[in-house]
Amino acid sequence: MVYKEVVDRINLAVNQHLMLADFGYGQLTDIKVLDADGDGANYPYAFLNPAGVSRNGQMSTYSFNLIIMEMAITPEQVLKVQSDTIQYLNDIISELRFDSTFVGDVKLNSTIQVFRERFQDEVAGATAQLVIEVPDVIDNCEAPIATGLDVWVLAEAPQTIGPDPGVDRVFAFATTEVDIYSEWSLNRWTTSRGGNYRFELVYDFEFIDEGIYPSEPVLSIIAGGSTTYVPALETNWPTDPQTGQTYTIRQTFYTTIADEIESLTFVRLEDEVGVDEKNLLVSSGANLKIYQDL
Repeated sequence: MVYKEVVDRINLAVNQHLMLADFGYGQLTDIKVLDADGDGANYPYAFLNPAGVSRNGQMSTYSFNLIIMEMAITPEQVLKVQSDTIQYLNDIISELRFDSTFVGDVKLNSTIQVFRERFQDEVAGATAQLVIEVPDVIDNCEAPIATGLDVWVLAEAPQTIGPDPGVDRVFAFATTEVDIYSEWSLNRWTTSRGGNYRFELVYDFEFIDEGIYPSEPVLSIIAGGSTTYVPALETNWPTDPQTGQTYTIRQTFYTTIADEIESLTFVRLEDEVGVDEKNLLVSSGANLKIYQDL
């Protein structure tokens, strides 16, 4: 369970409480107060103020100040509000503590302080120090850090890609960020290192010019005198394409390269012979990453 999930669960507990009307999160300056237009918090109002995160071994501890407040002016109102908000805080702590689906361990040695007119509105209420421990195992296998990245290349200028003759069919990436084995050259990757590879292609584009919509770009591999076309296994290529709309495309290709056979690999659009097809105006910033999956 990550930090946001803990905050979301506290938010849910507040929203499910029949007596609480509003929830907020952030620094104390983020607390809603009446403005010139008369807009402000709905009371009773719960506000979660982060107080730090610490780690001890395989556990992370999230600390908060949970503040619950209500409008109060007279001494009688203040006392009643303070009494009520203490109970609301206990309700929230109990809900989290005894929820069998909640992974966090809510510590019960919380300190509760009552207050009056602490913020700009005429309010009273109570604040609890809420401490929640969650398992947070350090495991390199779970870390989203790229391993096996052989090539990372960028296109810093727009380019027009099209399937018909007379237009560049192949994506070009002139800027090299990573090329461990010096195997990349403008628009193709040449290698004889066998293995399983993953190609991650990200780009923005829009359809331009006349003609029918082209098919999705494919990975083209030339090796041993033959050409293989590999479609993207993971893709969000538009299923109902529209001219003039900008698309952000993410395609992931998987392929196996044979040992000791030189392969030329590039991303291209395939031509439907005898048919005019639209071109792709690809924005600057397109990038391709090639990983060897071990």
